[in-house]
Amino acid sequence: MLYSVMIDGTTPNLIAFYLATVKHMGGTDAQLQAAWTAHEHYQTPLDVDIETDDPTPWGFGRADLVDVFRTYYGRRLIAPGMSLQDNLVNTLLCNGTSSPPLWTGLFGLYGLPLVHLSDALEVQTAVYAKQALALAASNLDSGLSCLFSEIVGESSRRREAMAAAISSSLAPHSLHRSPPLPFCVPPSPQNAAGERRSPLDILESLAFDGRLSNLPLDLPGYFDHGLYGGRHWSSLPEIRDAVLACTWQWGALDTVQSDSVPGALDALEELGRTAVVLACGTHKPGDVEFDFYLCFLVTLVYSLRTVLVSLQCYGAVQVHAADLVRCLWAMFVLVYILQLRPKMDVALLGTPRPRHEPTSNQFREFRADLGLALPKHQDPFYLRTLRSMAGLAACERDRGWQILINNAASKFRQGWRRWIGFQPSEGVSMNVRI
Repeated sequence: MLYSVMIDGTTPNLIAFYLATVKHMGGTDAQLQAAWTAHEHYQTPLDVDIETDDPTPWGFGRADLVDVFRTYYGRRLIAPGMSLQDNLVNTLLCNGTSSPPLWTGLFGLYGLPLVHLSDALEVQTAVYAKQALALAASNLDSGLSCLFSEIVGESSRRREAMAAAISSSLAPHSLHRSPPLPFCVPPSPQNAAGERRSPLDILESLAFDGRLSNLPLDLPGYFDHGLYGGRHWSSLPEIRDAVLACTWQWGALDTVQSDSVPGALDALEELGRTAVVLACGTHKPGDVEFDFYLCFLVTLVYSLRTVLVSLQCYGAVQVHAADLVRCLWAMFVLVYILQLRPKMDVALLGTPRPRHEPTSNQFREFRADLGLALPKHQDPFYLRTLRSMAGLAACERDRGWQILINNAASKFRQGWRRWIGFQPSEGVSMNVRI
């Protein structure tokens, strides 16, 4: 039986997310059944005869149409003679001149559609694929879409200018005139040692940006900051300007060709390290806490990595890969601002000193809990963060960072008790400067 993607039209139905997480971690049939039992009481059957006239693009951003989108995309994903991957790429990235593009919706609902898309590619089932597309379309965030459109537009202009400069420099020149000077994209800012600035360097500078002090927002709370009498982030030009400035300060993608998935994956590896520091290196010393929104960035990085690796043979994915990574970085900056720009300390990844275990052992405690009786194993976001962090450690190429990320995963597994970061009253539990 099919079930509704949303509960009461507002809250995501996490049953698919939970089941996929248990399966990714090597869960047994008994654990899958326990996960289902924990969520079955609020499952609402989906009307399979729901109207399926094309709801795009006029229905984008309407959460009440999520099941309409699910049925609509479900039928598009079974085009005869094409694989699930073929249909996914065509629907998501080759949908003509749709404005805003459907792929920008992957970052709506705090990236949950992107996670479902990666699940679809790992589990190889259209059930997750149509849920990913339905959530992306129905929860397409207008603020993020406008921000991403500006980023993609500027990225395209820079690529065109650089291509024109290269072409001009290679063209034959008159003997009576000096060749034109090649166009140079402004170099990315460097640190004091003359090295390209890392995402951590950029966020550390942002922490002291006076433009972002005393904003009329009730923070922290990426989702809920507008619910307590404050304004939405998208209404404040200070936030938009800060996000765009930081987006272009990170130069890892400046030299990535527009059709290079490997180059985008290299940059994504750097974002993965940043995500782990934000997740496990931003608490008060001696008082370990975990911010929900900062920790979920780890999952977003691993999910995007899965998508790019799985679909890298498609030309449309090669064209969009760098832009997807750049937009995820912009989301990092936005989340960091809305979560009060906490202090970051890489040294905290190993304190309190965890019991060092190989990456393969990170799920041992989970696999021993056959009935998912431990409270933390009943929280799908805890499980997904642990799984994503272990996954990043496993694919990290730098040995030093691999050890740090694996230590962070151990620390998270041993120290997690609850989530914080949802509302203003929780700011006192965070290691922030304001």
